[in-house]
Amino acid sequence: MIVRTVFVVAVSAIILFVFFMAREEGALEESSMAGKRRLMDFRTILPKKNEHFEDFLKELYKPEVTEKSYNVGDNYWCKPPQLPPIDYESCDTRKLVNEVPLRAGLTNGLKFIILSVIMSLQQGNTCIYIDETDSVFPKQFGPFLENYVERIGLPATSETIKRARRTNRKKFMKWESVWIKMENRRTQNTIHDIEALNYYHVDGHDLKRNILKRIWRPLPKVRDNTCTKLEDYIKGEEYIAISMREGDKTKEGFKFATTEQYVEKVEEVIPIHFMGKVPLIFVATDSCEPLYRLREARPEWKIVSECDRVEQHGYDLQEQTHWSQEYLDTHYEKFFVELFAMAGAKVWIGVTYTNVSWWVYFMRENTEEQTFYLLETEELSTAPLSW
Repeated sequence: MIVRTVFVVAVSAIILFVFFMAREEGALEESSMAGKRRLMDFRTILPKKNEHFEDFLKELYKPEVTEKSYNVGDNYWCKPPQLPPIDYESCDTRKLVNEVPLRAGLTNGLKFIILSVIMSLQQGNTCIYIDETDSVFPKQFGPFLENYVERIGLPATSETIKRARRTNRKKFMKWESVWIKMENRRTQNTIHDIEALNYYHVDGHDLKRNILKRIWRPLPKVRDNTCTKLEDYIKGEEYIAISMREGDKTKEGFKFATTEQYVEKVEEVIPIHFMGKVPLIFVATDSCEPLYRLREARPEWKIVSECDRVEQHGYDLQEQTHWSQEYLDTHYEKFFVELFAMAGAKVWIGVTYTNVSWWVYFMRENTEEQTFYLLETEELSTAPLSW
């Protein structure tokens, strides 16, 4: 009798154990599948660990006062910076200095710079400076970046940088150091602390949006020139921005998105975002031919572009070293207008095979609804999650 009772209790315990293990395994599998679904669908908005990490900055920082405004909608980039710049001077001069080369093209170089600045801040506020020595940008007009934006990092003339160069106490930042590992790339759902900025438990994408606004600060004259030109196109209307990248990308063997793909995506988003009415469409492109094809395919659409002001048919990066100041300024005036337009559009449509898309994604404000559409090409991969 006792033996049978013990046997029944033992069997019952085994059954309960198997039941709970199966339920736990099912829950884990369901959780894993949910995670995979989220990774497969970049439109999913996941809860952030700390969505309010920059609130104290907005409370303490007083933006530049200006009476100038532009009829371009609520475009962050047509206002004085709303967040303070990084205090590069407060870096730890006892450490090796991080030397960041300016890579080409421009948005590729900026991507590398922003990730290098984040890493330097996270490494105990390491000093940083931008080295343009081997860049393809013209050097006869002074530091290239400082023609258009506030200085990033310490100046090469500072005692800290001169001493680091003289004593070889500097570390050359390599692309691989900020891109191979997802945590260094600061991808979505990676969480980061930067003690030097009092940032804790911040999502990778939120961190990049924040740091971008704190280091990439177009000069007031550049902002005014850019937003004045943009206002002439937009005039306060809601609009779609389309990025059509070709030009020198033909040398890299990419299969470009077709005109039909752009048309289909525009017609798909119109009922979602514009109540069925075709809005104004701004086309950003380094080569004007795609614009002409789009206008031919949909002549009834109202399409505007900097190509109507500056004719361009792609360009070779190496050619920039021979450009005049006037030609250089014309080229980058066009590019800044396009960047600001893409950042402020209600909806953006583009492709993954250009770093322009990466940069614009982080210039744009984060929204609960999808407003950033990537066309399906061979290079789609998991972008923008992997960005």
